[in-house]
Amino acid sequence: MYKKIRLQLTIVCAVSTGLVLIAMAFAAMVLTTGQIREQYEKTFQTDINSVFYYLNSQNSIDQTWLNKTEANNGLLIGLSVRDKELVYTGHDPLRKELTDLARLDAREQFGFDYLRKPSTTTQPDMVSFSLSTPYGEYRAAVATVMYGDDWLGVTILKDTAPEKNLVFRVQMLTVLCISVALVFLIIFSRIFIGYTLKPVEESRRRQSEFVSAASHELRSPLSVISASAGAIKKGTLEDAVGYADKIESECVRLSRLTADLLKLAGADAGTWSVELSEVDPETLVIGMAERFEELAAKKNISLDIRMQETTFPVLRCDGQRIEQALTVLIDNALGYTPEGGSVRIGTYVKRKYVYFTVTDSGTGVPDEYKEKVFDRFFRGESSRSDKEHFGIGLAVAREIAALHKGRLYVRDAEGGGAEFVLALPY
Repeated sequence: MYKKIRLQLTIVCAVSTGLVLIAMAFAAMVLTTGQIREQYEKTFQTDINSVFYYLNSQNSIDQTWLNKTEANNGLLIGLSVRDKELVYTGHDPLRKELTDLARLDAREQFGFDYLRKPSTTTQPDMVSFSLSTPYGEYRAAVATVMYGDDWLGVTILKDTAPEKNLVFRVQMLTVLCISVALVFLIIFSRIFIGYTLKPVEESRRRQSEFVSAASHELRSPLSVISASAGAIKKGTLEDAVGYADKIESECVRLSRLTADLLKLAGADAGTWSVELSEVDPETLVIGMAERFEELAAKKNISLDIRMQETTFPVLRCDGQRIEQALTVLIDNALGYTPEGGSVRIGTYVKRKYVYFTVTDSGTGVPDEYKEKVFDRFFRGESSRSDKEHFGIGLAVAREIAALHKGRLYVRDAEGGGAEFVLALPY
């Protein structure tokens, strides 16, 4: 399902952005090729004006100048006095044929006769057009211009092959750039969509694990309750009391598990709220120690307090939520500390944080489990048979820390054991 959604979103992202990219590249190509053609057209007009200026300003036609002008500007120039062609060296073998074709097109398309005297003495009469020949495409201009007491028929041609080659290179370069860009776009879309969907996939995975683990935890007490209820029917009255105690015990476990699941559901749904109030860290630690003093004594575990000798700042936090988190930490510490061991509750200030620590003298938490212990329903191998803890409490405590923009983590305690640290900003 995830792979299918990722593929579909990748296609949608790549196609939509690809179409935009192609449209922009195509528009840029059209603009560029248009500018190229416009520039070649302007250059051709400049060449024409240069030839006319020369003819108007000279009393004789310099063959060397004509040859040089043709070579430098890629022109083919044909001159005639009325119907008599002017012959000069450097003639292109196709000159006569191309010149005749240009004059014929000028006559047939525009009604322009190069043998007719120009209408004014100052400006030439001229038509310019595109000429298609068996030898290629040309820009053409046919004109008549006064020359002394007579006039000249002037035909100027310029091959458009260099212009077309440049336009073709621009088009091919655009296609190549679009192709490369589309390849990178597809790769980027796949990576981007994968990165975007990663939280969704992680949430789906955690939800699946959550449901599986919750089902497992619920199955155990329900099996005990079902078996005990069946035994009551078959057993004696004296046996029924023992089975009823088991049912009651498992019902308590189910009640605790349900409460923890509701807490996590509230955290996931974002419905948890905080009621900020002023909390004194010292008073909070002392109150928590007094609350668990009796339970620690029953388990023959010493419960100590260690506080930094300093003036503690007042915390603006939800006192009940913080007590809830510390209750989880202390309850876990008492549960995993052997008889005769010790649990220490402490607090200190460092930089802009107030730190609450709960340290036990148990077996500690292996490095590979230091993050996993905060996963839902996670319990170390040594505690799999423990029925008092479901592996939810630490997940709830970390949610509370995050709700206060704080942190909850575990580290090795001096002398062995584990030390859980709740850091809250003030």
